[in-house]
Amino acid sequence: LLHMARAVEVLGRYQFPLQTSGPVKLLLEGLAGEQDFMSADNFLRLLDPQRSRETLDAIKDASMREMLGALLTNTMVPTVARAGSKTNVIPSECFCEVDARILPGTTSEELQALIERLLRDAGCRGFTVHMPGDARPSESSMDTELYRVLDDTLLSHDPRGMLLPYISPGATDSRFFRDRGVIAYGMQFDASIESNRLIHGHDERISLKQLFFGTQVLYDTLRRFVA
Repeated sequence: LLHMARAVEVLGRYQFPLQTSGPVKLLLEGLAGEQDFMSADNFLRLLDPQRSRETLDAIKDASMREMLGALLTNTMVPTVARAGSKTNVIPSECFCEVDARILPGTTSEELQALIERLLRDAGCRGFTVHMPGDARPSESSMDTELYRVLDDTLLSHDPRGMLLPYISPGATDSRFFRDRGVIAYGMQFDASIESNRLIHGHDERISLKQLFFGTQVLYDTLRRFVA
């Protein structure tokens, strides 16, 4: 149990280096001129590995920092631990489950090797790291006819709108479609930072206005695409 406590501490405190994937680069370039936290040039320092961390820390809005942080770095958080069942018996085994979110460009094999190295360096022993089979990230190309139709449809409904790619920090069913060669996109009806605070929160909701708008965009996109 003491070895597991050490392992939980090491994994929970590890800070991954920031990295930028293709969709996130396009997202940051699109947001640079729209955000008001700092100048566009300073905001784009998020793309500079030498300055990305200090730039992220300089963003005053906590929700924006959390959102961008989840898109710019891999994460792992220990969430479940199980050990003995009797107070007077030292448990022979102890288990810990870690919620890991890895970005495109990182493989589950690389993550496993990192975890094993961190635990060895911390002096942990007698451990086994098991990775689930579906831990890999996935993405769909934006250079498709469907993406272009979606972009045109969005602008027809909102001339000031801007279609920007985004990587979901959570798992979706899209990966199953992509495994079969099917293009899969998700659409966040309400793209505000405020809405991100509500996702899986205590009062998760979406406004009727945004629900109606998103439904119309999706309906018209499909109608145009299959015409």
